[in-house]
Amino acid sequence: NDLSQISTSNEVINIVAPLYGLEITPNKDPENATPFNYADDPALEQTTAPGNIAYYHYYLKNTGNTPDTYDLMPDFKLDVANNIIAPNKIEVYYDANGNGQVDAGDILLRSEDDTGTLNTAVPTAIVAQDATIPLIVAVHTPTSAAQTNADEIHTDINGASIGSSSTVTDLISNWNRTL
Repeated sequence: NDLSQISTSNEVINIVAPLYGLEITPNKDPENATPFNYADDPALEQTTAPGNIAYYHYYLKNTGNTPDTYDLMPDFKLDVANNIIAPNKIEVYYDANGNGQVDAGDILLRSEDDTGTLNTAVPTAIVAQDATIPLIVAVHTPTSAAQTNADEIHTDINGASIGSSSTVTDLISNWNRTL
């Protein structure tokens, strides 16, 4: 039959449940290490003089299917027997202009001192799905650090979704080494 026919059906509404996720890069090598695992090679490394600040540039990507905000959590390893010392302070900034330097307009999201005491904790602004925001981790080296490169500071950063009712974090270590 060459006649057109019309068929009507009930309306179908599909609701997609929110899925939360994040990825902080660059990742350490090998990429199969969990956060705060300081083995093998770091994701980033730099040398600085005692009393100076080492700045590390990271990116946080919302890998979920819905906008989200994130709590960022830096940490450090302390192993005095192996010359791995605590920083005076670790700060995490939202790098508003993406230039990798802390300057006007950047927002301090997290600050912790050498005892792990939290001084500042502000979540990120809303990050759209598949969007990426630049971050800066500032590692303050103590003036007592050995100038012979004998002392090292090992720090890492992780993040947690605020939108999720369960814990959703970055799955891979991003640790950095300051010499």
